[in-house]
Amino acid sequence: MTTSTTLYTGRRKAAWLAAAVLTLSLITGCGKDEAAPAPGTDNTGQQAGTAQGGTAEGSKGGQTGDAAAEKPAEKVSLAQITYSDADRKGIADVAKIQELGKVYVPQQGTADEKFDQVGGGQKQVTLKYAKMSIIESASEIKPAGTAEKEENVTLKQGSGKFVTVGGQDTLYLKMDDTFIALQSAKGLTRAELQAIAETLAPL
Repeated sequence: MTTSTTLYTGRRKAAWLAAAVLTLSLITGCGKDEAAPAPGTDNTGQQAGTAQGGTAEGSKGGQTGDAAAEKPAEKVSLAQITYSDADRKGIADVAKIQELGKVYVPQQGTADEKFDQVGGGQKQVTLKYAKMSIIESASEIKPAGTAEKEENVTLKQGSGKFVTVGGQDTLYLKMDDTFIALQSAKGLTRAELQAIAETLAPL
């Protein structure tokens, strides 16, 4: 009787011990799962790599696409324009007659550009070159016809505006109290007109 009871008690102890070990293992395992989230995820269950790295990659990709879509800036090559003493005197005389306080002339133009002649009328001075013409006035210069398109541009000396009339582009700008309009006579591009306008300087 004593032997049987001892054996039964030993088996119960072994069973309780096994159950305790199993319970402890389960508790420990759950604690580890809560303390260490799966790689690549944050505590909210979102994948951190996708939420942060993925967004950054997407932004870079968008910027690359936008840059590729933009047209590269047109390279403009300019050369010095020379004025003789007679040229300068003629321009100054016409400007005085037309009551233009200060007249501006481009210092550079496209290849083989040269000053041709100066004219005046209606309080305006017109400078004619081989490939372009420039009108200057103390009053605002307005397009001769209905504008088909207008586009503001930024110049080194301030702002300007391209106005298209009859398919012809004219660049309008103002320097001090002088209103200026540049127009191509022989196929100058907008970029070339803009680059030439940025070389305007007092006579």
